[in-house]
Amino acid sequence: MRKCSFPFENIEIDLNGDVFTCCSNWINNYALGNIYENSLEEIWNGEKARILREKILNGDYSICSKDYCQYRNGDFPMGHLKENEMTPIMAKMPTIVKLSYDKECNIACRICRDNVMKNSAEELQKLDEHFEKRILPAMKDAKIVTINAHGDPFGSRHCRKVIKKLMETFPDIKFDFHTNGTLCDRNLLRRLHVENKIEVMRISVSAATAETYGKIVINGEKLFEKLKSNLKMLGELRKSQNFEFYVHFIVNSKNYTEMLDFIDLAEECNATPCFWEFTFDCVWYAKNLDKSWEITDENHPEFGKFRKILQDKKFDKYEIFMSPLLLKIRKGE
Repeated sequence: MRKCSFPFENIEIDLNGDVFTCCSNWINNYALGNIYENSLEEIWNGEKARILREKILNGDYSICSKDYCQYRNGDFPMGHLKENEMTPIMAKMPTIVKLSYDKECNIACRICRDNVMKNSAEELQKLDEHFEKRILPAMKDAKIVTINAHGDPFGSRHCRKVIKKLMETFPDIKFDFHTNGTLCDRNLLRRLHVENKIEVMRISVSAATAETYGKIVINGEKLFEKLKSNLKMLGELRKSQNFEFYVHFIVNSKNYTEMLDFIDLAEECNATPCFWEFTFDCVWYAKNLDKSWEITDENHPEFGKFRKILQDKKFDKYEIFMSPLLLKIRKGE
């Protein structure tokens, strides 16, 4: 059976500087180290990294989360490495680097934060310095850089600097962008010179109409038409540039009735729809949410209606793009 390649080629730097080999939820917050305490080179082949790799090589996935990891069933991503290149001590630095440590964003999604967040001048200087000193030197083997899961790569001043610096230092680098999409128009891609550098584009939308987008994003009603225009532009660009294009829907009590319409929107924009459940485990800054948002709770008064929608045949070809929990609910497990 093919082994998970993430611990051997992937690294993710989270909000407080903790370093993981994949999403922290997927691996039960098993951090290899912290970028503010050690260099990425030290962390990459440190003791915790070696322990994790030895477990994976022995077929032991006990560190990984049954609830969140999409690959616990053994259908692991192919990765860039041959199996004989997977060793406890890796000669090469990671080929996939995910930078998720910057919270700055141009909008405020209610399931994430209560207001638009910007870094102070002091925070921005710290981010810039740590990138230059601790992260950039360790990226010499990187093929793909993922930016950003906690903020927005185009709404963040630091991330825009990072994109520019990476393009200057590693001209062959490709990007996996995680964005809300509201700023991602053709002019911006051209200004950043990344039109032909996109490996993956992932856009968090979580609505099919302006009205519902306004329930998810503060003042979102005013942004939705611009967002749709950007989605259609990216769908057209994908035809010539051939990158992966996903639109994400975080299912909650405010938007679940639009899941089927969201599939239509995704297909209209030449994108693949992905569905994840809202969970308080992934709420970093929002203070005003309550349990009523969690539609996946069996005790929620609208759970039955939600499950019925989830069992619609329209989802058949998108099951692989559902979270493990949504798939269980869909199958009645």
